[in-house]
Amino acid sequence: MTAAGTPFTRFWRADRSLSVLLVLLVFSDLILPAIAPARGSRDPLSGAFFSCVLIAGAASVWQHARRLIGRVVALVCLGVVVVWWLAWFDPAGALAEWRPASTAVVLALLAVVVVTSVLRAGTVTRHQIEGAIAAFLLLGLAWANAYEWLALHDPAAFRGLGTADAMQWPYYSFVTLTTVGYGDITPVSPGARSLAVSEALTGQMYVAILISRLVALSLQPKK
Repeated sequence: MTAAGTPFTRFWRADRSLSVLLVLLVFSDLILPAIAPARGSRDPLSGAFFSCVLIAGAASVWQHARRLIGRVVALVCLGVVVVWWLAWFDPAGALAEWRPASTAVVLALLAVVVVTSVLRAGTVTRHQIEGAIAAFLLLGLAWANAYEWLALHDPAAFRGLGTADAMQWPYYSFVTLTTVGYGDITPVSPGARSLAVSEALTGQMYVAILISRLVALSLQPKK
């Protein structure tokens, strides 16, 4: 192995790995549930694509992050993949109940590491912008899993829930994150309302901070 690393490590160290993460996120969590809503969030095909998202995220942060936190997040991503499949094989077990909670935590951590990589000093590239979009999707999906976990523990936490499908929680999460708020699903319990408020605030702050940082990076003198 040379100092530059193998082709595999060079690929995931490059910014284009963030584009791969974005493509996997869009397909596995937005397109696939929309074209096949009856599959549900525990379908093996959905699980396979979700596993690819976490593995790609783990490879990306492992190569991009220079601190211990990047390695920790990468290992946690792989751990959640194991938890997901163990819960799939034992749907009545304790891991099935905690699957959305562990998924929410790891997606939020992954989003933070990706944002840190995207907003580092240097020339702003297309791949970095795509990485910023990927981080936004990761945040929305993290809250979607948090809502799912809360609903499992408190079925009366939300009003207006219809027949459960793969898009129910991502749909509610993203209309909250973007502050669209159609009102068809509403938080009722204090915990649900707290999650909804924190997500709405995060969505507004993310866009404001991201734009200001990217503008500042683009105005820096070229070296």
